[in-house]
Amino acid sequence: MTPIIKICGVKEPEHALAAAEAGATHIGFNFAASKRYVEPEQARRCIDVVKSAYPQVKAVGLFVDALFQEILTVSEISEIDHLQLHGELDAAMVESLPLPVWPVMRTAPGEHVSTMERRFALLQRSGVSALLLDAYHPTLAGGTGQLADWEFAAQAAMSLPIILAGGLNAANVGDAIRQVRPSGVDVSSGVERDGRKDAELIRAFVAAARAAFDHSMKVGASSQESP
Repeated sequence: MTPIIKICGVKEPEHALAAAEAGATHIGFNFAASKRYVEPEQARRCIDVVKSAYPQVKAVGLFVDALFQEILTVSEISEIDHLQLHGELDAAMVESLPLPVWPVMRTAPGEHVSTMERRFALLQRSGVSALLLDAYHPTLAGGTGQLADWEFAAQAAMSLPIILAGGLNAANVGDAIRQVRPSGVDVSSGVERDGRKDAELIRAFVAAARAAFDHSMKVGASSQESP
C-alpha cells in the first residue's frame, strides 16, 4: 500500500494545491468547531482546485461527535472522498455511511493495544481499513501540536494499520516513521506559521515523510530478500 501523507486543517485553495504539488496523498478539512473550521462550500473550492490538476489526491473530512445527517449533508456539499471521525463510533452508523471511514483513537494514559485491537476489529467489519492514532488531550480532539506516544504507537502498528498524528513536523516525521513504522502520517499544526498553513513547511514535511517511507520500504525489501 502506498504510504499516506495527509495535510490536515487546510482552509485555503493555495495551501491545498501546495500540498498536492508537494506529493501529499490526502488533504484534510476540519468540519468540527475549532480554529481550523472550514465551511463546506470553501472546502469544495479547495477540492476543486486540487482535483483539476491532481485527481488522485483524496479529500478527507474531519468530524467530531457529528450526527449521521450532518456528515451526509457536509459530505455532499464539499464532495470529500473520505471521513475522519473523532469520538465514540457506532459500527452500524459507520457501515451506513457512503464514504470510507478512519476512526480516530488516541494514546491516552492507561490505554492498551489489546483494547484498541478489539475496538478496531468491530469497526473493521463495517469496512474500516485503517485508524488514525493521535496524541491524547483531555479536552481537545486534535490539532494540539502535542506529540503522540511513539512507543505505544509502535506497539499498535505491529498489528494495526496506523496513520500517526500528533505533534509531527518536518524535523521529527522521519524519526517517527522509522520508530513507529506506520501506514501513514498526518500533520496540521506542524505545517503552520503564526496559526496559518505555510507552503514552505508543507513541502518540507512531505519531502521528509516521503524520504523516510522510501527508506523504510527499501530496508524492508532488503531484509525480506536476505537468507
